[in-house]
Amino acid sequence: MDDLVFEAGYPTDATAEALFEEFDYQAAVQAYVWATPLMSNMGMWKAVHRDGGVEPGEMAFLIFNQQRPNQTIMTANDEVCYVWPPLINTAEVGPLVVEVPPGTLGISWDLWMHGVADIGNLGPDGGKGGKYLFLPVGYDGEIPDGYFLVQLKHSDHIQVVLRTFPAVAGLDAAIEHAKTVKMYALSEADHPKPNRFIVMDDTPFDGDWPKDEGLFELLAEALTVDRVPEMALSTIGNLRSLGIRRGQPFQPDERARRILARAAKTGHDIVLSMAFNNRFDGKLVYEDRQWEKILHYTDYEFMPNGEYQEVEARASYYQLIGNGVTAAAPSKPGTGIFYTTTYKDAHGDMLNGSNTYKLSMPAEVPVAQFWQIPVYSNQTRSLINTGSPATKSSKDRLITNDDGSVDVYFGPEPPKGMKQNWVKTIPDEGWFVLLRLYGPEAPILDKTWKPNDIEKIN
Repeated sequence: MDDLVFEAGYPTDATAEALFEEFDYQAAVQAYVWATPLMSNMGMWKAVHRDGGVEPGEMAFLIFNQQRPNQTIMTANDEVCYVWPPLINTAEVGPLVVEVPPGTLGISWDLWMHGVADIGNLGPDGGKGGKYLFLPVGYDGEIPDGYFLVQLKHSDHIQVVLRTFPAVAGLDAAIEHAKTVKMYALSEADHPKPNRFIVMDDTPFDGDWPKDEGLFELLAEALTVDRVPEMALSTIGNLRSLGIRRGQPFQPDERARRILARAAKTGHDIVLSMAFNNRFDGKLVYEDRQWEKILHYTDYEFMPNGEYQEVEARASYYQLIGNGVTAAAPSKPGTGIFYTTTYKDAHGDMLNGSNTYKLSMPAEVPVAQFWQIPVYSNQTRSLINTGSPATKSSKDRLITNDDGSVDVYFGPEPPKGMKQNWVKTIPDEGWFVLLRLYGPEAPILDKTWKPNDIEKIN
């Protein structure tokens, strides 16, 4: 902006107009990055109703009985059953009860993607099941006994997602187990209405969100349906000149649309850099491996000690992951899941679907349950859609080496004789993996055990 003109220290009208254009553009870029976690929620919210058939206001559950590649859900797992209701507005229904059966693993978060409570063997029920009571913001009414209490602080909406495990008793049993979850308003606790369960099978489902200026339309809608957290007031306030105001219809003029389109392109590119080329200190799980942490923020409300917002870290996480968590890793051996991700080979080069790679999983991985290696597209952040299975795990019948280790291959074509251990990739498209270790034992938690890097081979 070298052509700015100031006369006697005053900006000319043209200069002021150019600077306001720049200010509004920068504000929109910052809002785009900040809103990434919220967009993950809004995308799923829309899809639960549009693709899943849940009626507005209905407390129904979608059961993703082993997610399919035609179902876009951020880094979902195709070896568990997800029990996924819509976001529930506690400002309308009041305190909300969720009855959880034993043997589930779950999480809850609010509209703004603040982690709220872990459920199951990482939560207060310890995997034994129980009744969770989610209290609206500022609730001061009577609280009955017999519940695990969860107080919402920043948002009226709550999302609860649970997993059941086909590996324990089979897929049909996992689906029936999922159908024992209950959700109802506390005011109806004496006679709760039965919940409807919708088994998704291979029903197409798209939980992604717009990456262009359409993102701002979703943001404007979110500001209307829920309260705005105090930590976001300045970010949102700077969008007023672009037609984004709480409680008002989103009707941007031609100038605003031009700025928002430009900002969306820049914002999207920035978020991709935060996700795949991040600059966080201590991002590696192991000093001599390419495996990275999935969580880079230090506080699940993104406000460590109330000093600042971890905007960059939360955008990085929620560009890839579709849920809010409170516990980054289990603290008790043999419980929960240990996650680590990589999108680089052993030399630090980005994984490309045109190449062939090998990951050697050591023998006797120290897990109480199983290990799993799903492959995700770096575009959809969902299971890579090639018409072939996108996941290999220790539950599969894989070819095993003489020492008990297993070689998993990734590439456009399988190595000779190794199709059983191969995940197909798409040439010239990026991909990444999210290694899941279910029921990690002490050597995984204290990092004395570690996975090998993914190696590019001829």
